[in-house]
Amino acid sequence: MELGSADEELLVVTSKGYGKRTPLTEYKLQARGGKGLLTYDKAKFKKTGELIGAMVIDEDDEVLLINSDGIIIRIAASEVSKLGRATQGVKIMRVADDANIISMAKVIKEDDIEKADEEEPEESDGNDGSEQIAIDTEKK
Repeated sequence: MELGSADEELLVVTSKGYGKRTPLTEYKLQARGGKGLLTYDKAKFKKTGELIGAMVIDEDDEVLLINSDGIIIRIAASEVSKLGRATQGVKIMRVADDANIISMAKVIKEDDIEKADEEEPEESDGNDGSEQIAIDTEKK
């Protein structure tokens, strides 16, 4: 079983703006009864905040980080330091004391959109034989 290719990496980000990239090759496959693998030093959670997300990325991907103040930044994955599994990471987004990073998302490349469009079947004329009925919910 393989979840990613050898050249891909796992990007993890914490609520206080720390993050790191770790090669997927550093994560061995777990068998039944496995106890899991450490990917972040939880002793540092007081300083770095808890993990808010992890995603598999390539060197040429871009990532959006969104904080609780509504600030969004776009960074290249190659700008995030490549570190080992059980390390704290580096600061990738400055966050105010009363704010946290709440979400992260991978930017979809135009090449990926074009490939998806090519793979989709042709659209029909919209007439699939079903009818739409309007229902009046206003009380009289």
